[in-house]
Amino acid sequence: FRSQKDVPVPVPIAGSPAGNGSEVRVPIPSANSDRTSTIDGLRTLSLAQLIDLEIACGEANLRRTHKNWADVVELIAVNGLDKSFARRLHPSVRNAFKQLVDRARS
Repeated sequence: FRSQKDVPVPVPIAGSPAGNGSEVRVPIPSANSDRTSTIDGLRTLSLAQLIDLEIACGEANLRRTHKNWADVVELIAVNGLDKSFARRLHPSVRNAFKQLVDRARS
């Protein structure tokens, strides 16, 4: 899929695993999942699910790792998250998240 300005836009399929090619396998939620939110009438990923997917995809593709992890560091900073937020995340990404919290604070 491409935007009107010809920018490629990845469209993940609900139920398929994020982080393909990695040991981290976080399922992409369906629109009816409790891990989604409604913002201005649109179904979106919850903050926890977004962080899950960013870390999973970053670990799956070395060329994208720094981009995905930079996104997570920014989400940590903007939302004032600490290591306790890890309990809301998929177990396979919790350690990476805690390491990113440390980096965001340094």
